[in-house]
Amino acid sequence: MKFTALLVCAIGLFGSVRSAQVTSSTVKVGGPGSCSSEGFNDPGRLADGVTEASATYALTLDAGAKVLTAVVTNTSKVVPGVNNPLLTDVYFNAPVQVTAMSLSSQSSAGGQQPAFALTFDADLFSNPNPNGADGMGAFCVRLQDTGNIEGAIANQDADIWVKPPAQLALGATTFVLDLTGNLAGVTASDFTGAFSKTPPGNKPSHAVGHFQAGGVDSVSAFISDSPEECFLVMSNQPGSSTWIGPDPTEYGFGTQLGQISEYYGVTVQAPLMIRLPERKLHLLAPQVWQQFSLQVLMWNPAFSPTNPEQYSGGMKVTIYEDGSFRVSKFGSEDGISVSTKIVRVADGRRYLSFPFTIAGL
Repeated sequence: MKFTALLVCAIGLFGSVRSAQVTSSTVKVGGPGSCSSEGFNDPGRLADGVTEASATYALTLDAGAKVLTAVVTNTSKVVPGVNNPLLTDVYFNAPVQVTAMSLSSQSSAGGQQPAFALTFDADLFSNPNPNGADGMGAFCVRLQDTGNIEGAIANQDADIWVKPPAQLALGATTFVLDLTGNLAGVTASDFTGAFSKTPPGNKPSHAVGHFQAGGVDSVSAFISDSPEECFLVMSNQPGSSTWIGPDPTEYGFGTQLGQISEYYGVTVQAPLMIRLPERKLHLLAPQVWQQFSLQVLMWNPAFSPTNPEQYSGGMKVTIYEDGSFRVSKFGSEDGISVSTKIVRVADGRRYLSFPFTIAGL
């Protein structure tokens, strides 16, 4: 679960109140449970299998002003005399309500000022997906250093890097992003809680960092945050297959589905959403556009030590080319209940969401 702090500022005169909503949420890349594109997991490490890399992304959303501020800090473990990893690419997601994003300013606490470029993908459900993070899925947001490591984000507490400190962005580095869309009800946790889309890769993540030039051999890797315990799995039909979750947990779930064809990381705050076709009128019965069965699974001994594996019943979903859909439920559930909801975006896009609840949460 992601922690969200809510700050409400109000100025009023004779009952006339003007208010602005600001929310904050932080996600940590690296550390216990994190994954590496090089296969060295928990914690995620660079290609030498030894050097640990990590960072924090502290996001503050001013929904009224439509401004997102991302403070990125490289917190990679310091080993005296060994090149500390440099953060050159920052990946995180955005809720579907954000239809466009631009980078208005960037600054570092010390050293060289950063020169990162923003690539934004408003719709992960349609190709192309330009922000693939080697094994960790595709993201909405990528901030990429354009200085060939110079200006990369460095841990200011380290004693040595592959570049002189005057050529690096030292300490907390701040990016100010202007947003477009209807942000009513959107909070910072909708950014830190949203997942990358897989494939590409097979490890759905909230955030990823690309770290370079670290360790004795100046190696690199993409490092994720620690994975969630909940997954939404899909199949062509009901059944009774076993599905093995991704690294590093690799837990074997018993499902009420046939062979699993797709899976997604999900949370209560960030359920799966599938884009629907545009609404159309048909004189004849509409054709099937997509059909699948799904189930939500959880493995969480910390949350429920006496019943760590919980699951929803199955749901058969048929989406038609005219934008309508039909669902039917089957099977049994243990602690998790899943439903459907339509989400409409300001630019006209419609999504079918699969929110779920967990007993006791």
